Amino acid sequence: MRLRPYREPGSPFQISLQATIVAGFAIVIVLTAAIVHAAWSYTSSQNIAELSKRLSDQVTLYIADKIEGLLDDAVVAREAFASTVRAQSVDIKMQMINEPVILSFFKSHPKLDEMEFSLPSDHSIRVSRNKVGTFTSEELIPSANSLLLKRKYYAPDAGGQLVLKREETGQSNYQATRQFWYRTAFDIDKPEWSNIYPSVRSGGFRVTTSETVDVDNPDWGVVGVTLSLDRFSSFLNDISLTPGSFILLTNTASQVIAVQNSVSPSSAVLPTGQQLRTLEEIEIPGGRAVSYAIARNRLNLGDLKHPFFTVLDGENVGGPTFVMLAPLNQMGLIVAIVTPESDLLGNVNAKLQMLFFVIAVLVMSVVLVTAIVARRYLGRPLSAVVQNIHYLQKFDHDSIVTKASPFSEVTEVSRAIKHMNNSLTSFGKYIPKKLVQTLFAQGMEAKLGAELRTMTTLFVDLANFTHISEMLGDDVAEFLGSYLSTISEVVQRHNGTIDKYIGDSVMAFWGAPEAHSAHALSACRAALSSRESIAALRQITRSRGLPDVHARIGINTGPALVGNFGSTDRLNYTAIGDSVNVASRLESLNKAYGTEILIGESTYEIVRQDVIARLIDRVSVYGKDEAISVYELISMKEGEQPRPEWIELYELGLASIRRCDWNKAVSYFSRVIAMRGHDQASEKQIERAKSYALTPPRGGWDGRVVMNSK
Repeated sequence: MRLRPYREPGSPFQISLQATIVAGFAIVIVLTAAIVHAAWSYTSSQNIAELSKRLSDQVTLYIADKIEGLLDDAVVAREAFASTVRAQSVDIKMQMINEPVILSFFKSHPKLDEMEFSLPSDHSIRVSRNKVGTFTSEELIPSANSLLLKRKYYAPDAGGQLVLKREETGQSNYQATRQFWYRTAFDIDKPEWSNIYPSVRSGGFRVTTSETVDVDNPDWGVVGVTLSLDRFSSFLNDISLTPGSFILLTNTASQVIAVQNSVSPSSAVLPTGQQLRTLEEIEIPGGRAVSYAIARNRLNLGDLKHPFFTVLDGENVGGPTFVMLAPLNQMGLIVAIVTPESDLLGNVNAKLQMLFFVIAVLVMSVVLVTAIVARRYLGRPLSAVVQNIHYLQKFDHDSIVTKASPFSEVTEVSRAIKHMNNSLTSFGKYIPKKLVQTLFAQGMEAKLGAELRTMTTLFVDLANFTHISEMLGDDVAEFLGSYLSTISEVVQRHNGTIDKYIGDSVMAFWGAPEAHSAHALSACRAALSSRESIAALRQITRSRGLPDVHARIGINTGPALVGNFGSTDRLNYTAIGDSVNVASRLESLNKAYGTEILIGESTYEIVRQDVIARLIDRVSVYGKDEAISVYELISMKEGEQPRPEWIELYELGLASIRRCDWNKAVSYFSRVIAMRGHDQASEKQIERAKSYALTPPRGGWDGRVVMNSK
């Protein structure tokens, strides 16, 4: 007899807890999927245009890189070919510049289509790459009334070596000196790319880079390296965006250069005549959309300097369509990318509907107990392991937690990660944390090498530290550790990299190993925060009867070599260069002017809209002949906050010194002291003005101060 669950009379309908959890789980999943679907449908039309633009940007970069590589390869081959020709004397030139010589260039430059050398007499030799992997050479030798043609055919043997297959002779009316590529080099008399021109011998259109080879006048010649337009279409065909997307290359004259998905690009878009077709003349997919986008927006392709993106309605192009036109800065080429909106929306909607259906099916078929067991005893521990690995990549040691699991393998992996974390934690104390994060995240190997970057460098040390260290004795290590920890925390909080500690000095920089667009502003914020932290440290020294400590900070922005320096088995990641040296000199310069934070002219020009600073002086720091404007960083600017009046007075005093108006300078600086109570920089300038009043500087003096020591 089967027993039923007991239920009191009159009690409401009851279901099991398991059924409630399963039903609730299913309802939540279905509702979530429905909400996501609705939200996506609402926002996708707004976001899809941005997605198309980003895809088009990436494709444009890819095409630009391919074209640049193709053209650069041809230029390298031309230069090498010209050098080979120059090495020969005139009387043996045509004997030495033979087929094997030219074929060797084709082997090292597999994307070239044709190489040719011609003398003014129309004596020329030309080697062409055929589409089936063979080569044809043609030597034209002037005779009495025509040109004698010697044609040879080369093909690879079983070992891949090119061998001569057959020869033939005849007559030819082809004259190299009348060809477009030859005339281009002759007229300009320097290495140059020709315009696109039709080939009179092989058909199709091409472009040639050529240069004159002036060995023994007047018997100079011209070398040329040629690329077929088919090369441009070949790498367009390697690009796949969406089923309905379309890519073509045009130029500033709206002529079609190359087309995606064309088996024979030249014949597909070019007539049998001698001119390239324009966008209005061709009838190919996407061409109408490009032409309509240009006309509707009244674009002049010759004035196009930056990528242009537009969304076309469906009235004239068969549906909403995205069009990108981007100049490539190569031979006046412009890439046009057409993407139907339906390709992006349709694909996304189809996948979203499929996801919604799969979720519904999975919810109905899930076994709740199995899911709970798998999640609790396997899923959660494995997720913790994966998360710990992510923390390792981020060098986030404190977040790593080891969780037990009934599976011994999972537990062992967790323990190994914990041990690795301990080792990396110790390792990270010796080099910049961001550098270690970059090495682990990108799987890079630390090795010798540096790169030139524009970056901002900061030096900071403590005034009176020598006196304090003598008074503290053995306790100086604890005091120094507290100070260095404070400065390090401030630098890292503002996305900087600690380079090194030199006694009580700290060197840090922004802009490496990770790029940082606001490196100068972040360095200034870090300097102000460091000043506040040292002010708090000053209260501690006072309570212990020690001299006051003050910050001396120097900041400068400019190019510097940053990377790994040292030996093969011991590296130091650091930055070197003139801009770094100037930052160090500015830190020392604080002592002369009684300031705490000095920034260089290049740094100030970047952050001037965001900070309040005063021009301290024009200084030639130790080791440099030219003078730079040095500024004292006062604070960050809050809104439209005006500069204090005393700064204006100080800078008027400096201007008076440069004009040799010593009395007025003393007046301005005295007013600054009256307003501030004490200002060592103004006192220094008063002393300087009085000294110059007694002994004026020599003629041509520009108001600079020359520092003769570090």
